[in-house]
Amino acid sequence: MTGALLALPGRELTLMPWVRFDDQYPIHRKVAGLSDAAFRLNSAAIFWCSRNGTDGFVPEEDLDQVCAQVRDPARFAAECVRRGTWHIAAYECASGDCPGPREGRGWVIHDYLYYQPTKDESEAAQKKRQEQKSSGGKLGNHRRWHEARGVTDPDCPWCGGDAPSVSDRYPIGGSDRSVIAPSRPVPSVADVSNQQSRRNARGEPPEDHDDVISSVRKQMKTTTGRTVGADEARRIAASIFGSAKRPVGNPAAYAAEAIRREPNPAVRWPAPRGKPEPHQPGLTMPLPGGRDAAPREPDTAGMPPREPDADPAEHWAAHARRMLAEKSREVS
Repeated sequence: MTGALLALPGRELTLMPWVRFDDQYPIHRKVAGLSDAAFRLNSAAIFWCSRNGTDGFVPEEDLDQVCAQVRDPARFAAECVRRGTWHIAAYECASGDCPGPREGRGWVIHDYLYYQPTKDESEAAQKKRQEQKSSGGKLGNHRRWHEARGVTDPDCPWCGGDAPSVSDRYPIGGSDRSVIAPSRPVPSVADVSNQQSRRNARGEPPEDHDDVISSVRKQMKTTTGRTVGADEARRIAASIFGSAKRPVGNPAAYAAEAIRREPNPAVRWPAPRGKPEPHQPGLTMPLPGGRDAAPREPDTAGMPPREPDADPAEHWAAHARRMLAEKSREVS
Protein backbone atom coordinates (compact mmCIF):
# COMPACT_ATOMS: atom_id res chain seq x y z
CA MET A 1 0.00 0.00 0.00
CA THR A 2 1.07 3.59 -0.15
CA GLY A 3 2.42 4.61 3.17
CA ALA A 4 5.05 5.95 5.48
CA LEU A 5 7.51 3.92 7.54
CA LEU A 6 6.15 2.96 10.94
CA ALA A 7 8.41 1.62 13.70
CA LEU A 8 6.77 -1.08 15.79
CA PRO A 9 8.38 -2.18 19.09
CA GLY A 10 10.62 -5.19 18.52
CA ARG A 11 9.91 -5.32 14.78
CA GLU A 12 11.38 -4.03 11.57
CA LEU A 13 10.14 -0.81 10.06
CA THR A 14 6.93 -1.49 8.16
CA LEU A 15 5.00 0.54 5.65
CA MET A 16 1.94 2.16 7.16
CA PRO A 17 -0.87 2.31 4.57
CA TRP A 18 -2.29 5.53 3.21
CA VAL A 19 -5.16 6.34 0.91
CA ARG A 20 -5.71 9.55 -1.04
CA PHE A 21 -8.80 11.66 -1.44
CA ASP A 22 -9.37 14.68 -3.63
CA ASP A 23 -10.72 17.65 -1.67
CA GLN A 24 -13.70 17.64 -4.04
CA TYR A 25 -14.60 14.08 -3.03
CA PRO A 26 -17.55 14.81 -0.72
CA ILE A 27 -19.17 17.25 -3.17
CA HIS A 28 -18.68 15.20 -6.33
CA ARG A 29 -22.01 14.61 -8.03
CA LYS A 30 -21.87 10.83 -7.67
CA VAL A 31 -20.77 10.94 -4.03
CA ALA A 32 -22.90 13.85 -2.80
CA GLY A 33 -26.04 12.05 -3.93
CA LEU A 34 -25.37 9.00 -1.74
CA SER A 35 -27.30 8.36 1.43
CA ASP A 36 -25.35 8.57 4.67
CA ALA A 37 -24.92 4.81 4.94
CA ALA A 38 -23.88 4.46 1.28
CA PHE A 39 -21.42 7.34 1.66
CA ARG A 40 -19.87 5.62 4.66
CA LEU A 41 -19.71 2.28 2.87
CA ASN A 42 -18.08 3.83 -0.20
CA SER A 43 -15.44 5.66 1.87
CA ALA A 44 -14.70 2.63 4.05
CA ALA A 45 -14.37 0.43 0.95
CA ILE A 46 -11.51 2.60 -0.38
CA PHE A 47 -9.62 2.07 2.86
CA TRP A 48 -10.47 -1.64 2.90
CA CYS A 49 -9.19 -2.17 -0.65
CA SER A 50 -5.95 -0.33 0.09
CA ARG A 51 -5.43 -2.24 3.32
CA ASN A 52 -6.05 -5.62 1.68
CA GLY A 53 -4.36 -4.92 -1.67
CA THR A 54 -7.40 -5.75 -3.82
CA ASP A 55 -6.89 -2.86 -6.27
CA GLY A 56 -10.43 -1.57 -5.76
CA PHE A 57 -12.21 -4.96 -5.86
CA VAL A 58 -14.74 -5.77 -3.11
CA PRO A 59 -15.66 -9.48 -3.14
CA GLU A 60 -19.24 -10.29 -2.29
CA GLU A 61 -18.20 -12.64 0.54
CA ASP A 62 -16.14 -9.85 2.18
CA LEU A 63 -18.72 -7.08 1.96
CA ASP A 64 -19.77 -7.46 5.61
CA GLN A 65 -16.16 -6.80 6.69
CA VAL A 66 -15.84 -3.50 4.84
CA CYS A 67 -17.80 -1.40 7.33
CA ALA A 68 -19.31 -3.04 10.41
CA GLN A 69 -21.36 0.08 11.19
CA VAL A 70 -23.43 -0.26 8.00
CA ARG A 71 -26.31 -2.69 8.30
CA ASP A 72 -27.49 -4.52 5.20
CA PRO A 73 -24.43 -3.44 3.17
CA ALA A 74 -25.68 -5.21 0.00
CA ARG A 75 -28.55 -2.73 -0.14
CA PHE A 76 -26.18 0.24 -0.06
CA ALA A 77 -23.74 -1.43 -2.43
CA ALA A 78 -26.60 -1.48 -4.93
CA GLU A 79 -27.12 2.23 -4.27
CA CYS A 80 -23.42 2.87 -5.00
CA VAL A 81 -23.85 1.02 -8.31
CA ARG A 82 -26.89 3.13 -9.22
CA ARG A 83 -24.97 6.34 -8.49
CA GLY A 84 -21.96 5.18 -10.53
CA THR A 85 -19.43 5.12 -7.68
CA TRP A 86 -19.24 1.31 -7.94
CA HIS A 87 -19.62 -1.22 -10.76
CA ILE A 88 -20.59 -4.85 -10.78
CA ALA A 89 -17.30 -6.75 -10.93
CA ALA A 90 -17.86 -8.03 -14.48
CA TYR A 91 -18.68 -4.58 -15.85
CA GLU A 92 -16.31 -3.28 -18.52
CA CYS A 93 -15.82 0.42 -17.79
CA ALA A 94 -14.36 2.68 -20.48
CA SER A 95 -12.19 4.52 -17.92
CA GLY A 96 -8.55 3.47 -17.85
CA ASP A 97 -8.42 4.07 -14.08
CA CYS A 98 -11.27 1.69 -13.30
CA PRO A 99 -10.06 -1.69 -11.96
CA GLY A 100 -12.79 -3.85 -13.59
CA PRO A 101 -13.74 -6.22 -15.00
CA ARG A 102 -12.98 -8.89 -12.42
CA GLU A 103 -13.76 -12.55 -12.09
CA GLY A 104 -16.00 -13.58 -9.24
CA ARG A 105 -19.00 -12.00 -7.63
CA GLY A 106 -18.57 -8.56 -6.14
CA TRP A 107 -18.02 -4.93 -7.02
CA VAL A 108 -15.20 -2.61 -8.10
CA ILE A 109 -14.80 1.03 -7.07
CA HIS A 110 -15.03 3.29 -10.09
CA ASP A 111 -11.73 5.06 -10.94
CA TYR A 112 -10.07 3.60 -7.84
CA LEU A 113 -6.68 3.59 -9.59
CA TYR A 114 -6.82 7.31 -10.40
CA TYR A 115 -5.45 8.14 -6.93
CA GLN A 116 -4.53 4.81 -5.36
CA PRO A 117 -1.50 2.76 -6.52
CA THR A 118 -1.88 -0.90 -7.43
CA LYS A 119 -0.72 -3.65 -5.14
CA ASP A 120 2.34 -4.28 -7.35
CA GLU A 121 3.32 -0.61 -7.29
CA SER A 122 3.02 -0.49 -3.51
CA GLU A 123 5.10 -3.64 -3.05
CA ALA A 124 7.75 -2.29 -5.40
CA ALA A 125 7.89 0.96 -3.43
CA GLN A 126 8.22 -0.93 -0.17
CA LYS A 127 11.03 -3.08 -1.59
CA LYS A 128 12.85 0.03 -2.81
CA ARG A 129 12.59 1.61 0.61
CA GLN A 130 14.06 -1.48 2.22
CA GLU A 131 16.92 -1.51 -0.29
CA GLN A 132 17.64 2.14 0.35
CA LYS A 133 17.59 1.52 4.07
CA SER A 134 20.19 -1.21 3.58
CA SER A 135 22.25 1.09 1.33
CA GLY A 136 22.10 3.80 3.94
CA GLY A 137 23.56 1.45 6.54
CA LYS A 138 26.35 0.41 4.20
CA LEU A 139 27.13 4.05 3.46
CA GLY A 140 27.41 4.74 7.16
CA ASN A 141 29.87 1.86 7.53
CA HIS A 142 31.87 3.19 4.57
CA ARG A 143 32.18 6.62 6.16
CA ARG A 144 33.11 5.21 9.53
CA TRP A 145 35.52 2.45 8.57
CA HIS A 146 36.88 3.62 5.20
CA GLU A 147 36.77 7.41 4.93
CA ALA A 148 37.58 8.09 8.56
CA ARG A 149 40.56 5.69 8.51
CA GLY A 150 41.79 6.31 4.98
CA VAL A 151 41.10 2.69 3.98
CA THR A 152 40.07 1.64 0.46
CA ASP A 153 38.03 -1.54 0.03
CA PRO A 154 37.77 -2.79 -3.57
CA ASP A 155 34.43 -4.45 -2.76
CA CYS A 156 32.92 -1.19 -1.45
CA PRO A 157 30.91 0.65 -4.12
CA TRP A 158 31.62 4.01 -2.47
CA CYS A 159 35.37 3.45 -2.35
CA GLY A 160 35.33 2.80 -6.10
CA GLY A 161 33.55 6.10 -6.76
CA ASP A 162 30.49 4.48 -8.31
CA ALA A 163 28.25 4.87 -5.28
CA PRO A 164 24.56 4.02 -5.56
CA SER A 165 22.02 6.66 -4.61
CA VAL A 166 20.60 6.44 -1.10
CA SER A 167 17.94 9.08 -1.58
CA ASP A 168 14.60 8.18 -0.04
CA ARG A 169 12.71 10.23 -2.62
CA TYR A 170 11.08 8.93 -5.77
CA PRO A 171 10.61 10.80 -9.03
CA ILE A 172 7.12 12.18 -9.37
CA GLY A 173 5.43 10.98 -12.50
CA GLY A 174 2.44 12.31 -14.33
CA SER A 175 -0.04 10.16 -12.41
CA ASP A 176 -1.83 11.41 -9.32
CA ARG A 177 -1.49 7.97 -7.82
CA SER A 178 2.25 8.26 -7.16
CA VAL A 179 3.50 5.83 -4.54
CA ILE A 180 5.08 8.67 -2.56
CA ALA A 181 3.43 8.67 0.83
CA PRO A 182 2.07 12.07 1.82
CA SER A 183 3.99 13.60 4.64
CA ARG A 184 2.26 14.18 7.93
CA PRO A 185 1.18 17.80 8.31
CA VAL A 186 3.36 19.75 10.70
CA PRO A 187 1.13 21.94 12.88
CA SER A 188 2.06 25.59 12.68
CA VAL A 189 3.03 27.10 16.01
CA ALA A 190 2.42 30.79 16.50
CA ASP A 191 5.33 32.48 18.20
CA VAL A 192 3.27 34.19 20.86
CA SER A 193 6.26 34.39 23.19
CA ASN A 194 8.39 36.41 20.81
CA GLN A 195 7.38 39.76 22.21
CA GLN A 196 7.67 38.52 25.77
CA SER A 197 11.11 37.04 25.07
CA ARG A 198 12.39 40.34 23.73
CA ARG A 199 11.13 42.14 26.80
CA ASN A 200 12.64 39.58 29.15
CA ALA A 201 15.94 39.99 27.32
CA ARG A 202 15.82 43.66 28.25
CA GLY A 203 15.09 42.73 31.87
CA GLU A 204 11.64 44.31 32.00
CA PRO A 205 9.16 42.44 34.25
CA PRO A 206 5.68 42.07 32.73
CA GLU A 207 4.05 44.26 35.39
CA ASP A 208 6.01 47.27 34.10
CA HIS A 209 4.48 47.09 30.62
CA ASP A 210 1.96 49.79 29.82
CA ASP A 211 -0.37 47.36 28.05
CA VAL A 212 -0.39 45.06 31.11
CA ILE A 213 -1.21 47.92 33.49
CA SER A 214 -3.98 49.12 31.19
CA SER A 215 -5.38 45.60 30.90
CA VAL A 216 -5.39 45.10 34.68
CA ARG A 217 -7.13 48.42 35.33
CA LYS A 218 -9.79 47.69 32.73
CA GLN A 219 -10.48 44.16 33.97
CA MET A 220 -10.60 45.19 37.63
CA LYS A 221 -13.13 47.86 36.73
CA THR A 222 -15.22 45.34 34.80
CA THR A 223 -15.00 42.59 37.43
CA THR A 224 -15.17 44.47 40.75
CA GLY A 225 -16.46 47.90 39.77
CA ARG A 226 -13.41 49.43 41.44
CA THR A 227 -11.14 51.91 39.70
CA VAL A 228 -7.50 51.16 40.42
CA GLY A 229 -4.54 53.39 39.80
CA ALA A 230 -1.39 52.55 37.90
CA ASP A 231 0.61 51.67 41.03
CA GLU A 232 -2.09 49.36 42.32
CA ALA A 233 -2.46 47.76 38.89
CA ARG A 234 1.30 47.14 38.86
CA ARG A 235 1.04 45.48 42.28
CA ILE A 236 -1.82 43.25 41.09
CA ALA A 237 0.09 42.29 37.95
CA ALA A 238 3.18 41.42 40.01
CA SER A 239 1.04 39.13 42.16
CA ILE A 240 -0.40 37.42 39.08
CA PHE A 241 2.91 36.85 37.30
CA GLY A 242 4.63 35.85 40.52
CA SER A 243 2.36 32.79 40.73
CA ALA A 244 2.65 31.85 37.03
CA LYS A 245 4.11 28.36 36.59
CA ARG A 246 5.50 28.90 33.08
CA PRO A 247 6.57 31.76 30.80
CA VAL A 248 3.67 33.91 29.68
CA GLY A 249 3.31 34.57 25.96
CA ASN A 250 0.77 37.43 26.11
CA PRO A 251 1.09 39.17 29.50
CA ALA A 252 -1.79 41.60 29.01
CA ALA A 253 -4.30 38.88 28.07
CA TYR A 254 -2.95 36.56 30.76
CA ALA A 255 -3.41 39.16 33.50
CA ALA A 256 -6.95 39.99 32.39
CA GLU A 257 -7.92 36.31 32.29
CA ALA A 258 -6.40 35.71 35.75
CA ILE A 259 -8.54 38.50 37.22
CA ARG A 260 -11.64 37.23 35.44
CA ARG A 261 -11.12 33.69 36.76
CA GLU A 262 -10.33 34.77 40.33
CA PRO A 263 -13.31 33.75 42.56
CA ASN A 264 -13.08 36.89 44.76
CA PRO A 265 -10.72 39.45 43.27
CA ALA A 266 -11.75 42.15 45.77
CA VAL A 267 -10.43 39.97 48.61
CA ARG A 268 -7.24 38.83 46.89
CA TRP A 269 -6.41 42.37 45.74
CA PRO A 270 -8.08 44.71 48.27
CA ALA A 271 -7.87 48.47 48.06
CA PRO A 272 -4.86 50.06 49.81
CA ARG A 273 -5.46 50.78 53.51
CA GLY A 274 -6.61 54.27 54.38
CA LYS A 275 -7.96 54.97 50.89
CA PRO A 276 -11.67 54.71 50.12
CA GLU A 277 -12.79 52.97 46.96
CA PRO A 278 -14.26 55.62 44.62
CA HIS A 279 -17.53 55.30 42.76
CA GLN A 280 -19.04 52.83 45.25
CA PRO A 281 -22.84 52.78 45.71
CA GLY A 282 -24.04 55.00 48.52
CA LEU A 283 -21.08 57.37 48.41
CA THR A 284 -22.47 60.00 46.04
CA MET A 285 -24.88 62.82 46.73
CA PRO A 286 -27.90 63.21 44.44
CA LEU A 287 -28.24 66.54 42.65
CA PRO A 288 -31.30 68.07 40.98
CA GLY A 289 -31.97 66.65 37.55
CA GLY A 290 -30.90 63.14 38.48
CA ARG A 291 -27.19 63.81 38.24
CA ASP A 292 -24.64 62.63 40.76
CA ALA A 293 -22.06 64.79 42.41
CA ALA A 294 -18.41 63.93 42.10
CA PRO A 295 -17.37 61.24 44.59
CA ARG A 296 -16.09 62.55 47.88
CA GLU A 297 -13.99 61.10 50.66
CA PRO A 298 -16.35 59.33 53.10
CA ASP A 299 -16.23 60.11 56.79
CA THR A 300 -14.35 57.24 58.48
CA ALA A 301 -14.92 58.52 62.02
CA GLY A 302 -16.60 55.90 64.13
CA MET A 303 -16.56 53.34 61.35
CA PRO A 304 -15.97 49.80 62.63
CA PRO A 305 -12.92 47.95 61.28
CA ARG A 306 -13.47 45.80 58.19
CA GLU A 307 -13.22 42.05 58.53
CA PRO A 308 -10.30 40.59 56.52
CA ASP A 309 -12.56 38.53 54.27
CA ALA A 310 -15.32 41.13 53.93
CA ASP A 311 -16.14 42.71 50.59
CA PRO A 312 -14.75 46.29 50.73
CA ALA A 313 -17.55 47.67 48.58
CA GLU A 314 -20.27 46.21 50.82
CA HIS A 315 -18.41 47.37 53.93
CA TRP A 316 -18.34 51.00 52.76
CA ALA A 317 -21.94 50.86 51.57
CA ALA A 318 -23.14 49.49 54.92
CA HIS A 319 -21.30 52.22 56.80
CA ALA A 320 -22.81 54.90 54.56
CA ARG A 321 -26.30 53.51 55.17
CA ARG A 322 -25.75 53.65 58.96
CA MET A 323 -24.57 57.25 58.77
CA LEU A 324 -27.61 58.29 56.73
CA ALA A 325 -29.94 56.50 59.13
CA GLU A 326 -28.41 58.25 62.13
CA LYS A 327 -28.71 61.65 60.47
CA SER A 328 -32.33 60.94 59.59
CA ARG A 329 -33.12 60.16 63.25
CA GLU A 330 -31.41 63.39 64.39
CA VAL A 331 -33.48 65.45 61.96
CA SER A 332 -36.72 63.85 63.03
